[in-house]
Amino acid sequence: METQAPADLDTVRLCRAANILHALARDMLAGSGLDIRQRRHELVISNPRNPDRGRIYINYLTGEVSWQRPVWTYYGYLKGYAQAPEADSDSEPPADAQTILRALCGDDENNPAS
Repeated sequence: METQAPADLDTVRLCRAANILHALARDMLAGSGLDIRQRRHELVISNPRNPDRGRIYINYLTGEVSWQRPVWTYYGYLKGYAQAPEADSDSEPPADAQTILRALCGDDENNPAS
């Protein structure tokens, strides 16, 4: 009798978990219009009518659920370019190169969007 290698058993276990989880989510969310997709390690649920609401990820093996969504943070007018009549540097600080670099390159302690 030939035994399966551990990697093969993990693949079978993951496939079974994915199928069970997909069926459960499909039944739970029937009629909602949400899109349910199977990925390699998790089930991904999204709303095709409102993609800005983000996505729900459900881990196949653990059942852990997380929500990933875009975040919008207003920084003000760009320093040196603010041409709008309502651009008032006294009422709100201007956004500068450091604002952009902090948001896109790190410095999480000073970045309200993170």
